[in-house]
Amino acid sequence: NLVGRDFYYSAQEELEIPDGIIVGNINFSKITHEEPTTAELVQKYITSFIALLLYAVVVIALATFITPGFAKKATYSMSKKSFITATIGIISLLIIPFLSIFLLITGFLIVYLLIISITISILGMAIGNYFANKLKNKTKGKFILLSIASVAVLWLLQQIPYIGGYVSIFTVVFGLGIFVFSLFVKKETLEKVENK
Repeated sequence: NLVGRDFYYSAQEELEIPDGIIVGNINFSKITHEEPTTAELVQKYITSFIALLLYAVVVIALATFITPGFAKKATYSMSKKSFITATIGIISLLIIPFLSIFLLITGFLIVYLLIISITISILGMAIGNYFANKLKNKTKGKFILLSIASVAVLWLLQQIPYIGGYVSIFTVVFGLGIFVFSLFVKKETLEKVENK
């Protein structure tokens, strides 16, 4: 078998090609796989962390000032109805994508993916509000700071090898569950719980 023209190939090591097999020139380009340096890995984690915090700040600030009752609903669903919240989160995580594909509602799928992307912020708000309620002088500023700190801790836990994946699943399930469950929590229910 003769190659009647130039032969180009890429590989990790150069091949030994017998004379006379290729009529034209042999052009070899080496494939190199460069491992990222420690500095590049650290920079990647820092960039990812800062981007997540900025995203969380926007979500938390919008939720605090546009829907002031959401934090109470989130904390209530996380602390008082955690089993129902987790169940709703799992069901929503599995069923909503199939429904949106089945119904061919592309916009709905985009909304679903957006909600998934803010689940860490939602869970962070629920945790932040829970701890803010424990303080003597609760303010919006303290709530926001505690929520951002909660998001940071959740992100750091997600980076731990072996258990980080489970933390990510927990975050998405509870964040989505809190979001969906809080849509159905009535203001009167929250007032009854606060008065106890």
